[in-house]
Amino acid sequence: MYRKDNIDQLAKIVAVLGTNDLIPYCHKCNVQLTAEMESAITKYISRHNPSGHRRPWLTLLPASCPRPSQEAIDLLDRLLVYDHDVRLTAREAMTHPFFDEVREEVKMEVKRICNQQQQPKKWDQTWNQYNR
Repeated sequence: MYRKDNIDQLAKIVAVLGTNDLIPYCHKCNVQLTAEMESAITKYISRHNPSGHRRPWLTLLPASCPRPSQEAIDLLDRLLVYDHDVRLTAREAMTHPFFDEVREEVKMEVKRICNQQQQPKKWDQTWNQYNR
């Protein structure tokens, strides 16, 4: 989502994620929105998301776009949230079921490369720390 400045970028994000979670998050973090921010958010919300609710991901895709899996939608729901205490960390995201299939393929490929380089023990230690 490229926008012309940070305030415009924030307003565009709010048009998708809504205001219902933004306002409590701002209070939690003691963040005061400037009048310029509030104006930009109001403009985008009134035009693109008058309910203030988070928009369903599928409504953002054109009809010609392939539909993502339920795991993909769930991963987006858990990553694209305002509250950093609720949002998945990178490590948590890597263990999400969306990556199950590719994770096994990557594991096998990395093991193959490590075996060629005679460093399998180092790989097993690294893999185990991310595969908890």
